Amino acid sequence: METIIESGLADKLALALSLFNTLAALWLGLTVLLSGDRRHWPVIAGGSGLLLSAMFFLSHTIILSLGVKTLGPGMEFWWRLTWLPAGAAPLAWYLVNRRSANLTGGAQGWDRFAPYALAGLGAAILALMIAANPFVDYSGLVLGGFLTVRGPLDATPLVWLYVVYVVLCYGLSLLAMVRRQAQRAEPRVQLRARPWLIGINGLLLAASFIVGFTAIWTVRNALPIAHQDTVTFGLLRLADFVVTALISATIILLGRAVLSYEVFTERPLPRRGFFRHWRSVVLLTIGTAFVVMLLLKTDVPPIYSLTLLACLAVGAYALFTWRSYQDQQKFVTGLRPFVASLPLSDRLLGGQPGALSEANRLLEALCEDALGAAGATLTLTSESPRTPLVITYRSPRSTVEARGAGYDLTLQTVRGPAGVLRLGPKIDGTVYTAEEIDLARAAAERLLDRLAGEQVVGILMELLRHRASELKTLGARHERVIHEDVLPRLADALENLQKANHAGSSDLVSLTRSERDATLAGLTEAHRTLSALVQTTAPVHPALDREGLTAALRATVESEFADQFERVTWRVDRALEAASPESPTGIPAEIVYHAVVEAVRNAARHGRGDDSARPLALTVTLRHERGLWAVVEDDGVGLLQSRLLHRSVESGKRGLAGSDADEAAVIGGHGLLFHSTLLAVLGGHLSVLSRPQGGCRVEIWLPESALRAPDRAQAGG
Repeated sequence: METIIESGLADKLALALSLFNTLAALWLGLTVLLSGDRRHWPVIAGGSGLLLSAMFFLSHTIILSLGVKTLGPGMEFWWRLTWLPAGAAPLAWYLVNRRSANLTGGAQGWDRFAPYALAGLGAAILALMIAANPFVDYSGLVLGGFLTVRGPLDATPLVWLYVVYVVLCYGLSLLAMVRRQAQRAEPRVQLRARPWLIGINGLLLAASFIVGFTAIWTVRNALPIAHQDTVTFGLLRLADFVVTALISATIILLGRAVLSYEVFTERPLPRRGFFRHWRSVVLLTIGTAFVVMLLLKTDVPPIYSLTLLACLAVGAYALFTWRSYQDQQKFVTGLRPFVASLPLSDRLLGGQPGALSEANRLLEALCEDALGAAGATLTLTSESPRTPLVITYRSPRSTVEARGAGYDLTLQTVRGPAGVLRLGPKIDGTVYTAEEIDLARAAAERLLDRLAGEQVVGILMELLRHRASELKTLGARHERVIHEDVLPRLADALENLQKANHAGSSDLVSLTRSERDATLAGLTEAHRTLSALVQTTAPVHPALDREGLTAALRATVESEFADQFERVTWRVDRALEAASPESPTGIPAEIVYHAVVEAVRNAARHGRGDDSARPLALTVTLRHERGLWAVVEDDGVGLLQSRLLHRSVESGKRGLAGSDADEAAVIGGHGLLFHSTLLAVLGGHLSVLSRPQGGCRVEIWLPESALRAPDRAQAGG
C-alpha cells in the first residue's frame, strides 16, 4: 500500500475514474431526460440527479487534474460548485428509488414521513453551508484558518449532519428495495431490475460510510491538507480512489438498470439498442478517460492532445454509424416476410399453399428471426368469419416453458378487437423491448388481416362457384319445365282454341266441357309455373334508396309474401320508420335488406313443414342498439337442420361437402351463408336459432361503424 501511495497511482486512477463518472453520468442523465416520459416527476428527478452527479465529478476531475494543494480563483469556483450536487443528489436518489419501489402510495409509519425528514435535514445542511460554513474557502481547507479558538470539533457539526443525511438517503433507498422485494414478486419488467437496484444501493451505502468515516477523520486529524505528511495525504487520496471506484461501478450498474429495464424513465418497456449503446458509451468513456489521464500526466503539446481526442471521437462516431446501419439491415431483413406481396389470386386458384400454412410460416419468422421468442400463439376472435382460429408455434431451440412468462397482446382493427397474440419468453432470457412489442403487434395484425381477407374471399369464391353451378342447374331445370310442362299445356290450350275458331266461335262455349276444363287447367298451371320461376330471383326494391330500409322491407313482404303468412307483425324503432340518420344507406342497407328478405323467404318456404295448411305468423323487428339489429321470427315448425346452419354461419363455414352441403341447400344454407359472409366483411354477424317452443329466429347485426357509409359521409361534408 505504501508503494501505491508513494507512486501516486491511486491519484492517477482516481482522475481517470472521475472523468469516466463525469462522461457516463452526463450521457445517462441526458438519455433519461430525453427518452423518458417527462410528464412524470421521477423522470425529471432521476435525470436531474444524474446531471448533478456529472457536475460534481466534473469539479472533482478538474480539482484532481490541477492538484489538490493548488490554490487560486479557479479552485474556489470548482470547490463551491460541488456543494449543490453533494446536497441534492442523495435526496433525489432516495425519492426516485422510493417511487421505483412503489412505496409512494402505500407507505406507513416512518416510511411516510421519511421524505419530509430528509428534505428538512437537507435544508438544514444548506442553511449551515450558507450561514456558518467553516469550509467556505478552499484555501482555508488547504492552508488552515477554518478553525476557531475552541478547537476543531466546532467544524464537525456540518460534517456530522451531512454524513447522517447521506447514510439515511442511501440506507433508506436500500431498505425500500429490499422490503418491496419481500412484499411483491409478480413477473413484471421492473421487478427484474430490482436486484440491480439493490446492488447499486448497497454500493452507494458502502461509499457513504467510507465518505463519512474519511470526512470525520479528516476534520479531526488531517487538516489543513498542506501541513500533512505524505502518508496521511496518500491515505486521503486512496480513500478518494476507493469511493470514486465504487461510484464508477454504481454508474455502470445503473446504466444497465435504466436502459435494459426502463428504470426512472416511466416507460413500460425498454427500447431496442439502448443497452448496446450504453456498452459502447462505457467502453468509449473508459478509453477517453485513460487517454486524457495520460495526456495530463505527460508533457505533451496541446495540439497533440486535441488531435488525438478528435481522432478518437471521429473513430467512435464511425463505429456508431456502421453499427446503426447493421442494425437497420437486420431489422429490415426481419420485416421482409411481413411486407412481401400477397399471392392471393394464385392460392385461390390452387397454385399456392393455403392461408394456414402461410400463417404458420409467418409466425415462425416472427418468433425466430424478429423476436427470438420461445413460442407464440395467435388467436383469431369471433369478429372473423372463421372462428375460433388458433395458430401455435414453439421454437425447437427453446428449453423453457412458453406459457405464463410472456405477454398477451390484444390485436385491434378499425372495428375493435380482432385477436390475441400470446408471446412466450425470449430464448436468451432478456425482456422484450418496446420496438419488439410494436413489431409483434403490427405483424400479427397484418397476419390477421391477411387471414380474414383470404378466408372471406375464399368463402365468396366457394359461393360463387356454387352459385354458378346452381345457375346452370336452374337454367336446365327451367328449360326442362318450359319444354316438358309449360309448352305442352300451352300447345293443348292453343289446339282447343283453334278448334273453337274453326267451328266459327271465338270463345270456349263451343268446346265440350272436358275440353274447356282441360284448357283452363292448362293455362292456370302454366301461369303458376312461370310465376314460380320468376319468383326465384330477388331484385332490389326501388324504394330502398328513396324511402329507406323499413319502407322497402314492408313493400317487399306485402307484395311477394302477402299470401304466405296469416299475420305479419312489425316492431320498428321510431328512428328507423323513415329514412333518417340512424337508418343505413348504400351498401350496408342493401346487405341488410337482402339478408332480411332471405330470412323471410326461408320462413315462408320451411315454416309450415309438411303441413301446407298450418297457420304461420311472422314478426320482423328493427331496432338501433349499438348498431342495427334486424330480427326475423316465425312460429312454424323450426329448422331441423338449424344446428348445421348455425355451425356453418358462426364457425366460418369450415367447408360444405357431400350430404352436409345438400342439407344446407335444402334449408337455404347457402343463401344465409352468403349474406353472413357479407355481414362479416362489414364487421357484423348473422345467427340462426330454433326456439324451444317452435319456430325459427334469425338475428342480423351491423355495427355502428358499418352504418356510416362513405356516400353518406361525403354528402354530409
